[in-house]
Amino acid sequence: MVSFEFIPPSKLKRKYKVFGNFYNVEQEGRGIGYRNDLHIIDRDYFDMHGFTQNIKLLVIMMNPGESTPVSSSYCVPYFTKEEVTAREHCLDTIPTKPDRTQYQVMRMMNGLEIKHGRVINISDIRDTQSDSLSVELESGISDLHSIFSEERQQELQNIYSTLADDAFIFLAWGRDIVDCEPFKQLVERCILTLPQDKKVLGIPGEDYWKYKHPWSRGRGGSPRKWLQEAENCFNEYYTNLS
Repeated sequence: MVSFEFIPPSKLKRKYKVFGNFYNVEQEGRGIGYRNDLHIIDRDYFDMHGFTQNIKLLVIMMNPGESTPVSSSYCVPYFTKEEVTAREHCLDTIPTKPDRTQYQVMRMMNGLEIKHGRVINISDIRDTQSDSLSVELESGISDLHSIFSEERQQELQNIYSTLADDAFIFLAWGRDIVDCEPFKQLVERCILTLPQDKKVLGIPGEDYWKYKHPWSRGRGGSPRKWLQEAENCFNEYYTNLS
């Protein structure tokens, strides 16, 4: 049985390092900020092993929110749609400031005693507001902003290939956002791509497509409640194993 403690951010930042891959794409004459990959690694483990190809936890969420590169002088590079399709945007990850959603992942990792976790999103668009993300997606932009688009399947499979045999995939992209039709279509693709040999968990919403977000506050939710419900998901899984 596992226990997910609501550890304060000050302690989490001392325990874990965070690395992200940021890029920009110019669309319709304006630049849009993206992040396609995020690693959360125990500091002591990282000092000994660096990045590994044996990741035990992959969390799939809505989109990158408040996390940014640690260095304020870092210049996020621009890529064309063609370069994204060719995976030229998949650069070396850089030190990244964690946000409150990633602290929830760290709390899960701590309770599961997992040293290296990874986060991807249904959309790479960096936006802290789900409402404005919905507006962006409904504006008719190409679905290349999603690693689950058909053009980015090799990038996605490369991430799946880093998962350990006993890895967990945890679904946590939210509930209201799935009412946005372009987002729902990408969720459908996501579910179809999930490796059949991996354990897939998540805190379900009111229908098949919806999974509670780690920082959900509406409709009776709270970060502490989400963490308790996530703990229940894993304990139910382990109970059913025995």
